[in-house]
Amino acid sequence: MIRSTLTSTLLMLVLVLGSSTPLHAFLGGFEQTQGYRDFDGGGGPDTYAGVQWYNAGMGVPASGTTTYATPSSPSTSQGVWVRFGDPSSYGIDASHPYPGGSTSYICGHSKGFDRTYTNSGGTLGSPSDQALEVTTEALGWGGPTLEYRYSLDSADLGVVPSTTSSHIINFSFWWCSRLAGTADGDGGLPEGYFGNSLEFADSAGNIGFTVGLTQRAPGDTVTYWNGSAMVESTITGPSKSYDRLEISINTDTDTASFSYVKWNTSTNSGTTTVLATNVPLQAAMGNFTGIRVRSSPGVQNDKLYSLDDFQFAVTPISVPCSMNGINVVAGACNNNGTPLNTTDDYYTASVTVTYANPPATGSLVLSGPALHPSNTVSSVAVGSLGSPTSHTFVGVRLNANGTAQNLTASFQ
Repeated sequence: MIRSTLTSTLLMLVLVLGSSTPLHAFLGGFEQTQGYRDFDGGGGPDTYAGVQWYNAGMGVPASGTTTYATPSSPSTSQGVWVRFGDPSSYGIDASHPYPGGSTSYICGHSKGFDRTYTNSGGTLGSPSDQALEVTTEALGWGGPTLEYRYSLDSADLGVVPSTTSSHIINFSFWWCSRLAGTADGDGGLPEGYFGNSLEFADSAGNIGFTVGLTQRAPGDTVTYWNGSAMVESTITGPSKSYDRLEISINTDTDTASFSYVKWNTSTNSGTTTVLATNVPLQAAMGNFTGIRVRSSPGVQNDKLYSLDDFQFAVTPISVPCSMNGINVVAGACNNNGTPLNTTDDYYTASVTVTYANPPATGSLVLSGPALHPSNTVSSVAVGSLGSPTSHTFVGVRLNANGTAQNLTASFQ
């Protein structure tokens, strides 16, 4: 019986995916046309405006009008916004986003809180435009922190958030934020208190990056994760206008970058300070699926923390697809009905190809002079692969003509 000597040639395929364009939805600018009730509107004065009482940010048909869910009581969530914190804050009142005027809330808010209207001194935009207003937790200076969690949606990112492993997520937003401290004479927060923060997390609850304010007199300082610890910058937070924060999270390298844009309302321009570049995340993130918003304690629902105009741009990272090996298990030799002619002999084999990071489309293909002319088993669609790391072709006919020949596996 004649056998051939088989060698394998391994190919490398680099999978390059396209990138998405920035989207402006769900979080967006917190306008009524984007699904956020005004604290002074939405079917009546102050009717169920707290974002946990209805499907905030979710009910915007193509017409631009908004369909709201009907709140139920008690509830911590009606949609993508979930409230955490003191259970006594969960009361519901049809005349307020908070019951009795003493419990804190997050809601869309007009009356001049919008970023464009505020930064332009009222010359642009409208007082009826909205921002997201995050009040203090009105249960006392030693009380808990008001916390809400937002689940990102494909309308935010342009892709399903749970699939954002090996992606770069660039996003920006604007904030107007200050902490009421004892040294300021208008509050009870101690010097050095950290609050009014945002945390960015994955679906497992791992927090990759945090930014907020540290209470200082005469101006609170922007504080952020620098790769090894939370550090204070020398930049003071904006108490009467909005600054822009620009963050990039890489879920492939588990790194983050952060720039702060201090806005000059007189010139309508900003000065950018790079505070962190490709620093390690606080915790590795398998994807990017959520934002946690925390304010600070207080004795009433003070409006000291506003967010507006979120934008996201998501870029998949090119993932190398490697062909790692070919293993051939030979079967019986067949003389092809011509025992005196050895040049057309073949044997039937099982060929196992190992690989990593296969592409999402196309086929795994066997090729090369080792394949017998009568072979019919040479390709399989990616969707039919046996596993994410290997596939075995069964019944492959290989030449048995006594010469060394190449067999190649590749994704095409």
